[in-house]
Amino acid sequence: MLQWNRLARIPMTVNYKNGEKRWAWIIQPHVKGWLDFKWEGLEPLNPADLPVAKIKMAIPTLQRHFVEPVETTTPVSVGGQALSTGRKPRRYEWVEKIIEKGSPDGRKRFILYVLSAYLVNVKRLSEEEALHVVQEFLENSCRNYSNCGKVYESFIRGDLRRVRSKGLKPVSLEKLREKDPELCSIVEKVIS
Repeated sequence: MLQWNRLARIPMTVNYKNGEKRWAWIIQPHVKGWLDFKWEGLEPLNPADLPVAKIKMAIPTLQRHFVEPVETTTPVSVGGQALSTGRKPRRYEWVEKIIEKGSPDGRKRFILYVLSAYLVNVKRLSEEEALHVVQEFLENSCRNYSNCGKVYESFIRGDLRRVRSKGLKPVSLEKLREKDPELCSIVEKVIS
């Protein structure tokens, strides 16, 4: 903490010293040594007041690559306590429910039409993170519906790359109803 110009963390962290909770601050250059530092007079920051940067990446095109402007929001939770963010209801909340519960049938079709595109192009997860979520969906399908057939990792990775390269968005419930009524009825049963 005494090397203020070498820190790569937030301005304040919590350290436990002699069984007590203490706040660790970035010390400004006027502190010459560790004996000059005193805990008295330091006030901790309120994390709810700190802006949090949320970077939105645009899909790169062949001609140019660009990044949209950075938005700032407030933290969603502090110490496990939720803060109000005034967010609109999520458009793909039903996809999260399917991931959580699994599917009795149509797992590969659900991955192809919805899940891969949702994880890669809506949630902006890396390939490894998205693979982990798809495997969680498959485990939940096995645990809750005994649908334990093998889905190869190469199939999942290939589909994740496909939707990333094409910038595909997930199919909505309305489009799914038109495109694959059988899968849509399975999904509606799971989320109801």
